Amino acid sequence: MGSFHELIAGFHNFQESYLLKEKEFFDQLAHGQEPKSLVIACCDSRVDPAILLGGKPGDLFVVRSIAALIPPVGLSSPRDAVMSALEYGVKHLDVDHLIVMGHSACGGIHAALFPEKIEKEFFLSRWVQMAHPVSEELRRELTAKPT
Repeated sequence: MGSFHELIAGFHNFQESYLLKEKEFFDQLAHGQEPKSLVIACCDSRVDPAILLGGKPGDLFVVRSIAALIPPVGLSSPRDAVMSALEYGVKHLDVDHLIVMGHSACGGIHAALFPEKIEKEFFLSRWVQMAHPVSEELRRELTAKPT
């Protein structure tokens, strides 16, 4: 799916082959959502929580952030998208489960482990700083092992 035209074609295909075939199901979803699980996942395009967990529309309330990081309350801004999504899922959707879904070969975690590689990237470097206490602890514990 490289081009914009392919995305549009994919949407039309979804409408024709999925939306119309499952019209009753999607009509029900139009009246509201009641997901039982809130999944915090990485933004990585290779890791789609709904596909990996076998969900269908309406099953999961998904929050995606670089490296699936969640800012501590004291460090989040009043306009933080991750924190506001968490608050909405817990207080308004009354989800039963909070799942943090990590994955292998995560670029965000790599950036946290090697901050010098992204030091000139204003937003990304500050975001992954949240993982520095854990990455430093891992460095101390695993000094003899490769990163």
